[in-house]
Parts: sequence; structure tokens; C-alpha cells
Amino acid sequence: MLDPARNFHPVADVKFYIDQMVRYKYNVLQIHLTDDQGWRMEIKSQPKLASKQHYTQDDIRDIIAYAEERHVDVVPEVDVPGHTVAILAAYPELACKHLHDSPVKVDETTNRMVCAANEKTYTILKDVVREVCALFKSPYFHLGGDEAAVPANWAKCPDCNEMMKQKGYTKATQLMIPFFNNVLSFVREGGKKPILWCELDNVYPPANDYLFPYPKDVTLVTWRNGLTPTCQKLTQQNGNPLIMAPGEYAYFDYLQWKGDFPEFGNWGMPTTSLQKTYELDPGYGRPAAEQAHILGVMGTLWGEAIRDINRATYMTYPRAFALAEAAWTQMEHRSWESFKERIYPNITLLMKSGVSVRVPFEIAR
Repeated sequence: MLDPARNFHPVADVKFYIDQMVRYKYNVLQIHLTDDQGWRMEIKSQPKLASKQHYTQDDIRDIIAYAEERHVDVVPEVDVPGHTVAILAAYPELACKHLHDSPVKVDETTNRMVCAANEKTYTILKDVVREVCALFKSPYFHLGGDEAAVPANWAKCPDCNEMMKQKGYTKATQLMIPFFNNVLSFVREGGKKPILWCELDNVYPPANDYLFPYPKDVTLVTWRNGLTPTCQKLTQQNGNPLIMAPGEYAYFDYLQWKGDFPEFGNWGMPTTSLQKTYELDPGYGRPAAEQAHILGVMGTLWGEAIRDINRATYMTYPRAFALAEAAWTQMEHRSWESFKERIYPNITLLMKSGVSVRVPFEIAR
């Protein structure tokens, strides 16, 4: 996953990233197109949305065609209902009523959401989803659904509270049900399969259930540290397909070694070493029947500290070697000692190709 919403990557850089990932059997690129820091895609019916740096629809077609030639599926992500400062900067009236007098500023304001009780929210999102569905060839559409600051937004909004009363809800998080009933219907109308980040009833272990009831046709992505076993169990029980991106193994924006990059935008990130990534068992040791719903693994590269493509590849490689082997090779056929020997020529190959990589000095000690 590449995140140009936080720090924009020109088309040529996205193509460069694709060129490297296909060397190691990665066949899907999710592009995180919207967030609090920017809206990076042209929407012709809602032109106010696009940030100064954005992809035109022709740019998107170019990226998709380039990826398709290399057998890579490009999945769009438009993150809602949280991570929506860029939407609110263009359409402040979509904020919850109690926040109408609180200005938002792209790349500064955080923890704002579009209002679940505002019909215009759905009018604009329907336009967005329609154009994105028409443009992207992937069968999938990622709608985010993560880190929604419900207590500061929907829980205090008089319109949202009235909506809760009408529906008999006791918790503001239940408004996720009608919100996604609407937005997921737009995705289905566009002929796409929806994906959401898996959110549970607690952001730290222990957690017991989904944040809200996910429809069975929604593919979920597990990501929060320590919660993957619970996500795996719940998705298997409830019939949701699952993509494995557990933060402690697969978050490529995390430090690779203590004291290493990122030197800015670091909110206290944990360290995910090369060996830690290699240790990922995508099935978490569960019986085959409890892994059958797992579609694959994903390495996520969130972009707060990724200012250019050189930093993007530095944070990706060599950990992407380890994640690829974890994804494609059964546990009984994997060997850390063998892997350490085999990565040296691959690091050399990338460096000779002008790719910025981190040299894992620690494995030679």
C-alpha cells in the first residue's frame, strides 16, 4: 500500500514503485488517495475536492494501464467517515453541527468526521464512488472505516443524536451501520467489492467483537497491533474474507531498527525489524479450515514520514523481501538463515537499479 494522500508521489514515482514490487511477486497495489492531509484524485462532478497536488483521471488511467501490463491490480482507497479533513475543507457544511464554527485546515486539523446525519454527505460520496468505480478496473474498492473519532464528532452532534434516537441506538458507534449501509450500496451499484479496515470494540487487547456488524460481502483488513488473532476468529465466524496486515509485522512505515528513520513525523512508532517481518505466519498457526477465508497479506506504508519515493523504497526494502516470502512460502519451508543469505544479491540488484534500500547491517553480526 502506497500513501500519496499524506505526501504526494508523482505518476513516475508510482510507476517506479510498481517496477520494484513486481520483482518479488506483489500483485496488488492499494493507493490511499484521501486523508486529512490531502485529496489526491480528480472528481469531475465535485471539483472542489482535489488538493493542489493530485492525480487527474488521465493520470489514474496511466497508472492503471502501467500496472496492468505488469499484472498488478490497483485498488483505490477513499477513507471515510474519519480521516476526512480534506473533504471538510472543501465542504465545511458536512461537519457535525456542533463543529460548524470550528475551522478545519488540511494537514493540520485531525479527528474530524463527516456527519452521519447530513444527507449532503451521501450525495457527495455517491458522486465520488460512482466516478472511482468507473475509473478503476480492480474488482475491489477500499473505503477505510478506521480510526473514526466518534466521541468528538457523532456523539456530540445534535443531528446525529436525533438519528440515534430515531433508530433506537444506544451508542454513537452504531451510526456506522446506516452510514456504511449507504456508502456500501454505492460501491455495490458500481460493481465493486468493498474492503474496510477491521475495527473492533476495543483498540487494544482484549477485544471481543466488531465495532459494528460488518456485512458478509465486506473484506476486512486486520492491522491493529495485537488484535489480529481476534480479527481472524471473528472474520472466520462471520464469513468475512480477510487480508492480513498486522502492524507488528507488516507496517513498513515503522522503524526498521532502533534509531533508524523516520527522523520526523515519528509519533513514537514501534520497531518492526527485518527478522520480525520474516516471522509472520499469515495463518497465525490456526488449522487450515480457520485460514481458508484469508485472501493474502499486505505491507502498508503510511505516508506521514514518506516525503519522496526514495524514502518509500528505503522503508519498504528489504522488509518486502521477508513479507513476500511469508506470503508465498509455507512455514515448514522457510528458514531465516537461508533467507539472510539470499537477500544480499537482491539488495545489490536494487541498488544497481538506483533503488534506495536499507542495508540490514544487523543480520551480518
